[in-house]
Amino acid sequence: MGRVCDYSDSSTIPSSGDFTALRHKVQDLEERLTSAAAVTNGAAATNKDIRNGMISPSTFPTAFFLDAEAFNRARLVIPRPNLPVPGDVLMLLGDPQEFQNLADKYFQTVHTWLPVVSKRRLYQQLHAPSAQSTADLALLFLCIKLLVHVPPDDDGTGSVDTIYQAAKQFFNAVESGGIMTLRLVQAAILISAYEVAHGIYPAAFLSTGHAARLSQTIGLHDRRRLMFALPGTWQGQEELRRVWWAVLILDRYVNFGSAGRPLASEIGPRDVLPSDDDLWDQGEMTTSEPMFVSSATNVRVGAFARTCQAAHLAGRVIQHRNDKSIDLRFQFAEALQLHRTISALYSVLPAEFEADPERMSMSMALCCSTQLALCDPYSCTEAHQGSNSVEETEMQAVAINAIQSVAEYVYTFSQHLSVSMSSNLDVINPFIAECIYQAAATKMWLVYENGTSEASQRLQSLKSTLHTINARWRIGGEYLKVLETWEASLFGDQGHSDAV
Repeated sequence: MGRVCDYSDSSTIPSSGDFTALRHKVQDLEERLTSAAAVTNGAAATNKDIRNGMISPSTFPTAFFLDAEAFNRARLVIPRPNLPVPGDVLMLLGDPQEFQNLADKYFQTVHTWLPVVSKRRLYQQLHAPSAQSTADLALLFLCIKLLVHVPPDDDGTGSVDTIYQAAKQFFNAVESGGIMTLRLVQAAILISAYEVAHGIYPAAFLSTGHAARLSQTIGLHDRRRLMFALPGTWQGQEELRRVWWAVLILDRYVNFGSAGRPLASEIGPRDVLPSDDDLWDQGEMTTSEPMFVSSATNVRVGAFARTCQAAHLAGRVIQHRNDKSIDLRFQFAEALQLHRTISALYSVLPAEFEADPERMSMSMALCCSTQLALCDPYSCTEAHQGSNSVEETEMQAVAINAIQSVAEYVYTFSQHLSVSMSSNLDVINPFIAECIYQAAATKMWLVYENGTSEASQRLQSLKSTLHTINARWRIGGEYLKVLETWEASLFGDQGHSDAV
């Protein structure tokens, strides 16, 4: 080959710099291999994210979904991954005292209208030494902080709320890591509620559907199929029930404004209403009312249970509204029956609302939204091809009367809440915004039809309530924008805009 072979021992002793260079080369090679593996698995994350625990390979057994019978026969076990909590999440959560303050504020505000997290169980976990080390619990606390904090004012640049962004990213990391727990579903519910409350669409609609799928995955829809062992305490089982009902409520709420889309969840014949809220908070065992009963009972129904009853009727109205294959005569008869059922619930709520406005505002608003959603399409016969049947005529008369009477009550309802909302923004329930918007749209229609000063005054008051809601939850401002769209459509350049 023409080369001179030299076998003499002439190699030099490597220096510390050589070792450093070699270490850098090995580290670079490891990072490249890790990056290649992440791309192969479809992970859109950096190596830093992986090392910080933001993305972790799932150890969830695929047989659970591919062949449930094989999974059960083999007695396979779903592992509990030990996912580290990223440093930026820990920084957002702060020290244990901040944890305590977050929990206190949450139970004084959000918990009054969305009681889905056990107060006693959360405080017990909060005071445990490993409170911050469990990824799903840290995620839940981050989502609690998300709901109790007020996001910065929109500066017009489209900037994203830092806590919201962190919560979404950490949620994806925990879920991708295969941690399928009740805390994960609760976090999904709180994220969805935040998106609804601030009018973040389509994220709110999609997140709610995802929460439904996640709940079904772990078996909340049928607790005989729970992914994990059924809690050994009444309080734990009640928490499962409330989480599933929260998913059902959100699923129906986000479908009010957009007809034609199917629900992502169903209420089963075995579903039981939540128990009394105060007794649950205190950890005192009590009875629960079945969703479907053959005769009346004397079981006390709490505020959240009333919301669940309203949600059940909302689901029936949405399914009725979406069903285009039904015979028209039967459709009108069914609508009349739905109206009577909603009216029965509607008749008992005002007195309960007067007694406990903050807690009962959710069920009252949801019931009003349901009645308005049912009656609005039937107020005009042209919407149903004008069959001129007796049932159609009757339903149209019922619908027109119901729309006006419910809109008037919503005005009274909003006046009652405005005093407390103006003095304490933290008590505002964002889910009342939908029925207030619907009532305002009805009053705007009355102004357009006959120009009465009373309707105009009511409209201005309802708009003012939406402005108050917007000071805490941006959904109020989003509904005001929609009202402006209706105003431009109805009045145009006719000079009637001063009336609204």
